[in-house]
Amino acid sequence: MKFRKLLLFTAVLLLVLSAGTACALELSTDEIVPFGQNTVIVRSDTAGHLTLTPSLPDYDLMPAVTGFAVEGGETSVSWDGLSWFGEPLPSGKLTLNARLEDASGTVSEASLQIRVTSPLCAAVSCLPAADVFCPSEDALRVECGLSRKGTVKLEISSANEPDKVLRTLEGKAKDTVPVTLKWDGKNQKHKVLPEGDYLLTAYSASLPERRVSAKVTLSASPVPVQAVSETGEIIPADPENDEEVWAALTAPAVVGAGTEGQGLYLMKKKKYSPGGSISARTAAVRVLEVDGGWCRVAAWRQAVGEYMEGWVQTEKLTVIPPRLHYGVLINKKDHTMTVYEDGKRIGRIRVSTGLLNSANPLAATPPGVYLIGSRMKDFQMDGFHYDYPIRLHGDYLLHTVGYKTRDSVRYYTQELEDLGGAASHGCIRMDIRATEESGGLNAWWVWTHLSRDTRVIVTDGE
Repeated sequence: MKFRKLLLFTAVLLLVLSAGTACALELSTDEIVPFGQNTVIVRSDTAGHLTLTPSLPDYDLMPAVTGFAVEGGETSVSWDGLSWFGEPLPSGKLTLNARLEDASGTVSEASLQIRVTSPLCAAVSCLPAADVFCPSEDALRVECGLSRKGTVKLEISSANEPDKVLRTLEGKAKDTVPVTLKWDGKNQKHKVLPEGDYLLTAYSASLPERRVSAKVTLSASPVPVQAVSETGEIIPADPENDEEVWAALTAPAVVGAGTEGQGLYLMKKKKYSPGGSISARTAAVRVLEVDGGWCRVAAWRQAVGEYMEGWVQTEKLTVIPPRLHYGVLINKKDHTMTVYEDGKRIGRIRVSTGLLNSANPLAATPPGVYLIGSRMKDFQMDGFHYDYPIRLHGDYLLHTVGYKTRDSVRYYTQELEDLGGAASHGCIRMDIRATEESGGLNAWWVWTHLSRDTRVIVTDGE
């Protein structure tokens, strides 16, 4: 076993109580490894109920324990080093805050600076690219995310017999960007499995007990391909009308038939005069008119973000069926991201959208209808570090608010203060905090729950 240097921290706070007595509370631990078996030692003079909350300078993370019963003396508290929805604690220095309330209601508090290392390699997401697929058409793409570089495995079993593994796939993750595995609908003996519901379970080869699952339906019949037709409005008129919003989120999307990253060019007139382009595959268009082999469409131009109308050959368009479980509406007027599950709001995350000014004349976040695209590696820009980037439209991404690091501590202060307004270069910055307002959702939840082709509607903000 690799030797790891033990770092022991101790913090003691002596509180003088109103009755004239005193209660000592002491914490100690070594380095915290997310997904690991960590222990926090609590020493107290009295029994009571303990809450341990890790925090950064700008916000609290998920408590390690809440209302945990301790006796006077020494108590060991196990901790997996994870925050909301299984997000690994950020590496670097954190503060661990302890609060102990005894039977009389007297509260003792202490704090301890701890160091968090890189996480163990564990599965964090399992996101199939379709809810229903037919093996005779194409293999099912499944994005499997790990917390760090490592080997990911994907088990396929019948939803009715989840313990009976029918097929195992394997891939290598170079970093935290999910690995795409393809399932052809066959078992380990390469025979096509019967129609029905199947369970996909992802796990790391080095930590198989940590598993993440998703369900899909295998169909023997090809998924019907819808013909391109006039769409009507694709952005709901009232972003607060949940029924109207959900109808827009679950309508088929007409997009460019190319691959993600390619451009779909709109013509000012048929057969000539290019008028601008949008991203193929992830940016939806509003079909205004179908005329023979051509369609007149409307969209928001890539890079510039301006509204445009133009002609495109019908064969260069395709219809993507909706994902029916989740959908997202980003309201540029109040800078919020509302998440829907099965037609119901489950949370509203604060965001920042693009700030248009003389220094950044192309920075406005274009309104429109988009489909979740590729997940990307974290990146740095203008001195800030950004996590969990997901492509929407060209260079426009979803990602966290940025942070700067000083003395191994992450500071999100500046960009957290910008939430609720226009501030970015065009990307949509998401809150990293899980708040009551957000329904407990945050950027990590988006990264680990929203599958490819999930609909994202961005309003025009007027």
